[in-house]
Amino acid sequence: MPEQGVADKSLLRQIAKSAVDKPVLTKDWRTWNGRQTMISYGPLNEGHWTLLQKVDQSVLFEDARKIGAWTIWTFLIALVLGWMLSYRLSDTIRRPLLQLSRLMAVDGSTSAGSGTEDVTANLGSSPRSIASPATSSAKGSDGPAPVIFNPKDEVGQIGERFLHMMQKNHELYGQVYEALLSRKQAEFRALQAQINPHFLYNTLESLKGMALANGQRDMAEVIGAFGKCFRISLSYGREQISLGQEVEHVSAYVKVQQFRFRNSFEWICEVEEDICEFYVPKLILQPLVENAIYHGLKGRTDRGYIMLSGAKEGDALRLTVSDDGDGIGAERLDDIRKSLEAERGSAIGFGLRNVHERLRHYGPQYGLSVTSESGQYTSVTLLAPLRTE
Repeated sequence: MPEQGVADKSLLRQIAKSAVDKPVLTKDWRTWNGRQTMISYGPLNEGHWTLLQKVDQSVLFEDARKIGAWTIWTFLIALVLGWMLSYRLSDTIRRPLLQLSRLMAVDGSTSAGSGTEDVTANLGSSPRSIASPATSSAKGSDGPAPVIFNPKDEVGQIGERFLHMMQKNHELYGQVYEALLSRKQAEFRALQAQINPHFLYNTLESLKGMALANGQRDMAEVIGAFGKCFRISLSYGREQISLGQEVEHVSAYVKVQQFRFRNSFEWICEVEEDICEFYVPKLILQPLVENAIYHGLKGRTDRGYIMLSGAKEGDALRLTVSDDGDGIGAERLDDIRKSLEAERGSAIGFGLRNVHERLRHYGPQYGLSVTSESGQYTSVTLLAPLRTE
């Protein structure tokens, strides 16, 4: 036997018997002296010999074990290298995303890292940068460290757009701040402006008293009407007043105008009492009456009439100011109607447009309409919503 150990004679006898009974090439696992062994045997063509080959399992699988070990080590090395490579590649995405996340964590105050100021300071550089609160705390007294964005990759482009958005937000913040400051200043000026009208109103009341003391009742009545007109127009800064107050205001205005034009026209007011409690924008009747006086009755030598009528019409208030003046020609009337519907127009004055546009804020169904017959009359009708406050 080509081995130094002792042969397994019992197994050899079994193999010899099998070779005689079945002289073909045979291969099988057998136990050779207690060890698993691959046994191969087969007949030779000459001399009636049988060739037997045995290989221990440990020898047979030695190369397989080496190949397996090399395979495992190769896999582990490839895994570690792949992890390191993927980490480096992902870090190129993760780092700018983390920087972007830090920027997004800055709230509206930006006091921790002076983020807003750094945005505007660094927007002109390429690649763009911004100081984040986290990095600024680490830098200490040296100043905030900028966050760098590379505009050549996708995340950098997102960072660029975010910087642009922060710049726009900063500009809008400044605009809103300026608007609020202007509003506060306007409110302060309005409060200051109310002092002078009240002083003037008190002065008119004093003049009215002096006129009564001197027996000038007409003058006292006109001064009282003018003071009432002035007081209602102030209305403590409110934009909405009751229809009753608005009618009282326009009636006081008419009294002043009647004194001026020496009672050249009569004033007729027929507004239903049940609608006087509804609220309307203030100073919507005075421009209509003013137009009726200065345009409708202008140049007349006989006595004219101006009439105010008001009633509830569905869910709206219908108020009409009419005069029996010379009326409006068809072409001029058409221009006025077109000017009311147009955004801008020169056919109507500021007063009518102001009233019309203020009423249109409540809906397109509200506003002014004008009807007229040349040489007979002119009527201006306004529709206003029913408002209880």
